[in-house]
Amino acid sequence: MQCDICKKNEAVVHYAEVINGEIRKLNICEQCAKDKGFGLEVSFSLGDMLAGIIKDSSRDSEKIIPSLEKCEKCGMSYEEFKKTGRLGCDNCYRIFEKKLIPILDTIHKQTRHKGKVPKAYRERFDKIEKIRELNRKLKEAVENEEFEQAAVLRDKIKEMSRKENVEETL
Repeated sequence: MQCDICKKNEAVVHYAEVINGEIRKLNICEQCAKDKGFGLEVSFSLGDMLAGIIKDSSRDSEKIIPSLEKCEKCGMSYEEFKKTGRLGCDNCYRIFEKKLIPILDTIHKQTRHKGKVPKAYRERFDKIEKIRELNRKLKEAVENEEFEQAAVLRDKIKEMSRKENVEETL
């Protein structure tokens, strides 16, 4: 989209205002934005946004994993990821997992990609997901030595698995 002022450069700032119920939109290039005194930092990128989220989310995880750690496959460090907002390879997800989980949870409000499921399979998929969640709770109950709770969860998992004809160890 071209700049509405100079008609030469690519617009990077999209300004909209409402005056007396009328919407006025203006698409402006970086130079015109500076010239008109918008005072905006327009060299904003996804990497910049992620860096801000990473900075906020990784404060606690800095204690867990030293920042000097590097991916053995591509050589990327966590510090490089924080600057660019991009991982170097698939192995980086495993190497930096403990630091990425809080970031993904902040951005997506969950850490597991579910993808899309056809409507015909949605109900069964939801029930299988519920069984997986119950299995996670069961494992947690056993680790915390809450055996009565674990027994209730085990029985519920068996019942749901029988009805859905799925394996208990999903």
